[in-house]
Amino acid sequence: MALALAATAVIAYRVLAPTEVVTPARADYPQPPAAAPGVVGRLSVAPLLVDGRLRLYAAERQVRVDGPVDAEAQLTPYWSYRRWPQRLVGVAASGTTVISRWSDGVLVAIDAPTGRPRWRAAGPSPSTRDYLGRRTGAATVYTPPGLHTATAPDGRATVIVEGVGGVRGYDPRTGEERWRVGGDQQRDGVTTATGWDVPVHTCAATLRFPHAATGQLLRDGPPEQPGLAARQNEAG
Repeated sequence: MALALAATAVIAYRVLAPTEVVTPARADYPQPPAAAPGVVGRLSVAPLLVDGRLRLYAAERQVRVDGPVDAEAQLTPYWSYRRWPQRLVGVAASGTTVISRWSDGVLVAIDAPTGRPRWRAAGPSPSTRDYLGRRTGAATVYTPPGLHTATAPDGRATVIVEGVGGVRGYDPRTGEERWRVGGDQQRDGVTTATGWDVPVHTCAATLRFPHAATGQLLRDGPPEQPGLAARQNEAG
């Protein structure tokens, strides 16, 4: 009986223990599509295009890609990455780097051509720890909460992560933390083509315009949208 219980405990631990499963690419990197713009297929899940060659899909505990991007239907994954028991909060792409954010705050960057993790970082805790993508994954790949990318005029790309305790900027190639701003008042940021990160300061009801690559505050001021200041004051 004791041996049976011990064996059951070992099996349960193997199933439930925290784990990371990396299934790297084993085929050639898909070529960019040659087809003209238009409908080439229909998918039941929402893909994020990466490097013009791969389609990225989100699930509650997994990121996976297939390709080429003009395939008529989903294909066997080109690579996949899974964590347990963490949930996927958001995913974004910068060049050939896929950045995934998880419910424990960990950021895992994956090299798109190979499917192998490029770097990991302990980011700020996300304001939500739930998977919001539901059946299609659309919210997780198209509007990931607190996860943005931007490219400065000098070409420097940055991953911007908002969470409990502040906002941080990372180099998407290396995972180096470039800057951080403390406090829980900056939320719902957007990035611009000019390389600015524009979060809303919820208590002061102002828009702030820090440089995405350095975090240096360039300007701030009240939002121009009527009624936004009043709503933000109520939230703050």
